[in-house]
Amino acid sequence: MIKFIKHIFKNFNWKKSPGSTNIESLHENLTRNLNQKEIRKLLGREEFLLDVNQFKSELEFKTIMISGAAGTIGSGLSRILAEFNLKNLILIDNSESALYDLQQELINKRFLRIECIVSDVREITSMENIFQKYTPDFVFHAAAYKHVPLMEKFPSEAVGANVLGTKVIADLSNKYGIEKFILISSDKAVNPSNVMGATKRLSELYISSLNTKSNSKFISTRFSNILESNGSVIPLFKNQIKNGGPVLITHPQMGRFMMTNLEACNFIIQASSIGLGGETFVFKIGKEILITDLAFNLIKIFNLSKNDVIKTKYIGLRPGEKLHEEFVGKSERLITTYFENISVVKNTSALNYNRIEEKINELCNTYKGMNNLGIVSKIKEIVPEFVSINSSYEVLDSTLNAQKDN
Repeated sequence: MIKFIKHIFKNFNWKKSPGSTNIESLHENLTRNLNQKEIRKLLGREEFLLDVNQFKSELEFKTIMISGAAGTIGSGLSRILAEFNLKNLILIDNSESALYDLQQELINKRFLRIECIVSDVREITSMENIFQKYTPDFVFHAAAYKHVPLMEKFPSEAVGANVLGTKVIADLSNKYGIEKFILISSDKAVNPSNVMGATKRLSELYISSLNTKSNSKFISTRFSNILESNGSVIPLFKNQIKNGGPVLITHPQMGRFMMTNLEACNFIIQASSIGLGGETFVFKIGKEILITDLAFNLIKIFNLSKNDVIKTKYIGLRPGEKLHEEFVGKSERLITTYFENISVVKNTSALNYNRIEEKINELCNTYKGMNNLGIVSKIKEIVPEFVSINSSYEVLDSTLNAQKDN
């Protein structure tokens, strides 16, 4: 019997079947970050590396505050600014675990002039206590909700985080006389087609109104999708590849401008240095990338077993999504600067900032008692270029158009 068993094991073919995959290797490959060669392949260009040391002098010996510090951009800014010779770095986020991880990472790198605070930017008393205690010189406001379909379902949360949260931090920045406030905005704020983009536009408008009457300098930075950011398309596609597919693509013509988190953070620091107050800076690098091409390139990068066929499937646009994002609104034009890949948005029509501020204050004071249609209707009243796409709120656009015709 023993000889028989040995014979079976000796002659058994232990080779993997043609379609099998080394699960451990696949998991390790899919959970790692992209390398430089892969980033170049996905972007279709070289990563634009900016030497931020040339802007270091304005931030040295200052107290810097970052809201949304544990998010993709917030944590990227934290890592860069922690290496500057700062007086203090105040990191605020309402995500306890993510903030703890960032704190431990920075401590392990021996960055000790750091204060991590678990709090919510909507809580005015908590935020005012922070301003009183630390008296920041610069504020980088990155705290926001960003997922388009979710914010279509929960417009009250979008207004709370993106509008009220910005208003709280901006008002305190004005009250306590900080030097500069830098808003992290999005290309989705341009001719918005969804609630998330419209609330980011409201944030831009509010700080622009404050800049007209404040001694502090209020600056907006508007840019595109961040490669590998939390909850973005690349982690989603990687997970779908890991599960054997299909990779779900919304539309064959869907395109987005892409940049790395390092590029975004470097540009934000550059804007904080060169901004004089009142500007909306636009960062545009490279050409628009088709999401279909992005998906196929990721499949090539991460599909270890070449015998496995990872299929793709088109599922249609999600609520609020555009096929293509824009950098300039209907009443805006771009003005080039001396700096590569950075422009300033100029409004071609006069904006009544007093009225805008009044309407935003009204929205922030009343949105909690309103239903979804009421909230979105109020947003559209302040941002008339907000036209919903593939959304239940399209009915509001029909009503508004009918009112205009009458």
